[in-house]
Amino acid sequence: MAFGQLTHRESLSDTILCLQANKAKLYHLSVGEAISKSTLSKANENRYWRINQEFAMSLIEKAN
Repeated sequence: MAFGQLTHRESLSDTILCLQANKAKLYHLSVGEAISKSTLSKANENRYWRINQEFAMSLIEKAN
């Protein structure tokens, strides 16, 4: 999900399309292989949302 945020993707589908378009580079992102939309969706549902909030706030503090 961080990839989607950092690359300004507008939706989960947009994120998946971007990842699929860059299959050859996924190794460098520590992903390894293409991710399906359902897998990413399930991971997003089960992930504790405050982790992302805390990470974003720390990035905002560093940017200021």
